[in-house]
Amino acid sequence: MPEAVAKLVAFADAEVDEGRLPACQLALALDGEVVLRHTAGAPDDARFTTFSVTKAVTAAVAWMHLQPEQLVVDVLPEFADKPTVTVEHLLTHTAGFPRAPMPTEEAADPVARVTDPGVSHRSG
Repeated sequence: MPEAVAKLVAFADAEVDEGRLPACQLALALDGEVVLRHTAGAPDDARFTTFSVTKAVTAAVAWMHLQPEQLVVDVLPEFADKPTVTVEHLLTHTAGFPRAPMPTEEAADPVARVTDPGVSHRSG
């Protein structure tokens, strides 16, 4: 086992042994194959729910392979009805809304969410 990997495993074990984590599970892949599986504080066949932690991993991969100003429609043709949304909009959770973030009242108004600043969108 390479030294850096051994350090990672030792760190995970220490986090569990010293009570900072109830359990920890690692998996490392190289060239598409899992080369290490390690579980501390739980049975080896335990499965952990990750919830939103995958968002950071997905964003990191996107930043590595896509350009912030790149139009999403150029990557995903299914976005044809949203032709101005960029990768940056998605990764910063603004999704092409012209004034995001915006006050809650405006965010709740479907017209206000997509209206350019300075354009009146309320009747009366």
